[in-house]
Amino acid sequence: MGQVDGLEMYQELTDALNDQDKAIDSMRNAAKDMATADCEFDIALAEAVVKARMDGEAAALCKVIALGKRNVAEAKYRKIAAEAMWKVSQEDVNNRKRRIDVMREQMNREWSRQ
Repeated sequence: MGQVDGLEMYQELTDALNDQDKAIDSMRNAAKDMATADCEFDIALAEAVVKARMDGEAAALCKVIALGKRNVAEAKYRKIAAEAMWKVSQEDVNNRKRRIDVMREQMNREWSRQ
C-alpha cells in the first residue's frame, strides 16, 4: 500500500464519519417529528372522544367513532409516517456504522502489513 492509498482510505473514513454525524442529526430530527406526531394524534383522539361522549354517544363507542373522524385519522397517518421515517433513519445510521467498521478493519489490515 502506498502513501496515497493510505491517505485516500483515511479521507474516505473521515468522510464516512462526517456523513454518520449528519445521519444521526437526521435521526434526531425524525425522532422529534415522531414525538410531535404522536402527541398530536393523542390530543386529536382525546378531543374527539370527549366530543362524542358530550354528544351523547355510548362510552364504549366513543373511541371507535373518534378514530373515524377525518382529523384523527389524518393525525394517525402522520404518526405512522413519522415513525416509519424514524425507523428508516435508524437503519441508515446502523448501515453507516457497519460500513465504518469495515473501513476501519480494512485500514488496520493494510497498515499492519507495513
